[in-house]
Amino acid sequence: MLSQGVAAEHWPDAELSEIVRLAGAEKLTAWIEHLREAETSIRRHRKRLEVLRDSATARVCPGCGGPVVGRADAVYCGSTCRVRAYRARSQPHDGTAG
Repeated sequence: MLSQGVAAEHWPDAELSEIVRLAGAEKLTAWIEHLREAETSIRRHRKRLEVLRDSATARVCPGCGGPVVGRADAVYCGSTCRVRAYRARSQPHDGTAG
């Protein structure tokens, strides 16, 4: 039995109607969301592993020191570091506003 409640012999070669019959149509939305989250997680981990494999050319995030993956023009590892750097640049340096 797979985690989705479908017997292994019905997956992945089962017809869609058989999957719906076994699982119930109301559960399909939850399945789809779960698969989207899993795909995102797997993609993120794959990119990080590729960076580790190709560490000779790895880029380092100036915010946290972690690997920068994804777009070739990315500077930061993610939105957290990018926003943190923006906010640090936007702060007045002499204590006065403006």
